[in-house]
Amino acid sequence: MATVSVAVKSAEGRGSQRAVRWAVENLMQSAADRLVLVHVMAPITSVPTPSGGTIPIKELDASVAEMYIQDLRARCEETFLTFKYLYKTQKIETLLLEGENPASALLRYISDSRTTSLVLGSCSSNYFARKPKDSEVPSVVLKHAPDTCSIYVVSGNKLTSNSLNPMLTTVSGRDTHALSKHESSLSSSSTESKYYNCLSDVSHPHSQAQTPRFSSSHQVSEDSLPHTVRNRRFPSISSTYSDQSDIQAEIEQLRLEVENTMIMYNRACEDLVHAQSKEIMDNPHIAADGFTYEYDAIKAWLDRHNVSPVTKQTLPHKLLIPNHMLHSAIQEWRKQ
Repeated sequence: MATVSVAVKSAEGRGSQRAVRWAVENLMQSAADRLVLVHVMAPITSVPTPSGGTIPIKELDASVAEMYIQDLRARCEETFLTFKYLYKTQKIETLLLEGENPASALLRYISDSRTTSLVLGSCSSNYFARKPKDSEVPSVVLKHAPDTCSIYVVSGNKLTSNSLNPMLTTVSGRDTHALSKHESSLSSSSTESKYYNCLSDVSHPHSQAQTPRFSSSHQVSEDSLPHTVRNRRFPSISSTYSDQSDIQAEIEQLRLEVENTMIMYNRACEDLVHAQSKEIMDNPHIAADGFTYEYDAIKAWLDRHNVSPVTKQTLPHKLLIPNHMLHSAIQEWRKQ
């Protein structure tokens, strides 16, 4: 079973969109039957507090720390939702890696999984019009990947690779236009919701990666290819869908679903806050947004949501801290 892996930073990032779409259109059609989306998240070493500070995760109760870690990983998994939706005809697997340095984490993944193809995207419209920085993730992976793994870096209209596969040539202008149009539509729909935000950033500065083998990379351009290869082009960027309008319909449906979800969420927020204002709390607890809630009510809310019912902002964690001062004040008031 041949596997194609794609490194994704975020659902909104054009580089990630280019990488996934290129892999589906050019590698999954004939060269592979297994697609794995890979995201690198930063190591979890501390937990933020309502006051703005942090608590080392080693100082927390093991069950509380595990709950926070699982919550953060679940939010990082949301990075994959858009791609799963748009490419639901594909059998997509997902994998979360953890590491301070994304390039090093990806190189370890290549070595451990023995994957033979890894696709990365570049946010630049033309990644190769300038000299890549040595600290950039695609540049590092290209430089240090073992010969057993083909690395492909996709930009707006160019492809670079350490593979000598003659099928890999410059993307045609027509296909690039279609890809850019798709990216623009996807970005506009995704930014309407915070569904797909993820806390990690896979563009940390690179530290020296250690791998047993090194391979040289080369840019694939028309000038460097033989005449028999130079005129070859990628399959149509739109081959997954028979018509560009199908893509727009999919995106519009996704946008409407997100809007409906946000409407339901806003109503639930209002109901919870209204209920809190009418009742005296028996077991007040402070949530990550700094507000105090009745424990049972806010616990039920957090079981279904990752955001504050008051501020409507994403919560850094779901830990609840007892408000002993308010609890004591309520008890004293009831004794009067």
